[in-house]
Amino acid sequence: DPGGYWYCADWSNTSKNPVKFIPAFGKGDGKESEILYIKRSCKINPVFALPDWFSGLQYCFMEEEMSNFYLNHIMNSFSVGTIVNINQGASADEDAMDEAERNIKSKLTGSGGDTVMISYNDNKENATTIEKIEISDSYSKFEFVSKESQQKIMQAHKVNDPSLFSIVSSSGFSSTSDQMVTSLKILYRNQIKPIRATLLDSLQKVFDKANVYGVKFIDFEELRTPELKQPAQEA
Repeated sequence: DPGGYWYCADWSNTSKNPVKFIPAFGKGDGKESEILYIKRSCKINPVFALPDWFSGLQYCFMEEEMSNFYLNHIMNSFSVGTIVNINQGASADEDAMDEAERNIKSKLTGSGGDTVMISYNDNKENATTIEKIEISDSYSKFEFVSKESQQKIMQAHKVNDPSLFSIVSSSGFSSTSDQMVTSLKILYRNQIKPIRATLLDSLQKVFDKANVYGVKFIDFEELRTPELKQPAQEA
């Protein structure tokens, strides 16, 4: 284990944010702050362990980019892009061309940015044509990516039942409440309980310093087992 950690509030600007060394827990002089680093075992990166949900990180980025795309799509009047062809040749007056371009874009561009391209073409026909840039079969593609990202993020967090997080899913249970309790117990056994054990084992080092023992988590109400009453002792 390392003897301590270098800390800086902003590593990109160390001139304004001084770098300081903080000893690891139990390795200081007892008069300064110390850092207790709690981590799971990780063979790939034993010093700074990768989180167990690391496999879903790329899908989280996909969800973020999908959200940005939908927002820009709405702010750009639901248009992926537009090409305006002015078939009368370019004008010698660049200022007049710039003004015309601004006027056209102000009418076709939404609040999300510029998705309009103006093209001046030498052509005998003095007509202005507008072409929309569309993505073929976009709805099914976006729907697939959205569902796939959601599923992979859930899997990375070991979620066995999306309904625990208010995501509707079909199941073979006759009762939603029965499904929730059963799913919660499985999630508790496979994911929550091991994390609790890791935290308590590590934090006990701190509790020992304060002579505190027997610290434990309080279970969800659905997971609490009713205490069995002891039979009365005869005098």
